[in-house]
Amino acid sequence: MKKEEEKAYLRVYRQLKQAIVSGVYKEGERLPGKRVLSDQEGVSLITIEHALRILQEEGYIESRQRSGSFVIYRADDFYGTQDEEPLASWHEVPFRKEVFPQSAYNQTLRRVLADNPGFLLRKPEGQGLIELRQELVRYLARSRGMHVTMDQIVIGSGAEYLYALIVQLLGRDRIYAIEDPSYEKIAKIYEANGVTIERLPMG
Repeated sequence: MKKEEEKAYLRVYRQLKQAIVSGVYKEGERLPGKRVLSDQEGVSLITIEHALRILQEEGYIESRQRSGSFVIYRADDFYGTQDEEPLASWHEVPFRKEVFPQSAYNQTLRRVLADNPGFLLRKPEGQGLIELRQELVRYLARSRGMHVTMDQIVIGSGAEYLYALIVQLLGRDRIYAIEDPSYEKIAKIYEANGVTIERLPMG
């Protein structure tokens, strides 16, 4: 894909995503057809299709055969979009199975298992599954404007393991700052690993 085409599909993706999140297109509504969007945005059909595919993969829309693309986004299914006001602290987020959009999860799970029948039997890499880290690099770039490398992403099986891993990666001869108030388990994990912590007031 040419550089200008890549920028175009990201622009269309972001514009449509913003229109969906802000309620211009509401849940259950049909998006304009591909040709209409192509004319409106002044880009090719391929560019529109690429942008729509990303929106579908992220759980904002679903494609219905011979009917078009329909909005399935519900604000309660999502947490942490770039347009939301941040919470006082991440640990205040109540646990909900709906934090990840179920429709996007189901679509992804079916596709992965169909394309990679032996996938679940593979032993994951030390820093986490390569394919997942690659996708996170792309997602962070287009949705958050963060440019990171795959080697900067570590995936683990729980917060306790990952906070202990931070100490192993950065060393014990440092001062680790945490929010105050904060999730107290973080401080206990750091203390158990023999590091000095400093509590910083939020805000």
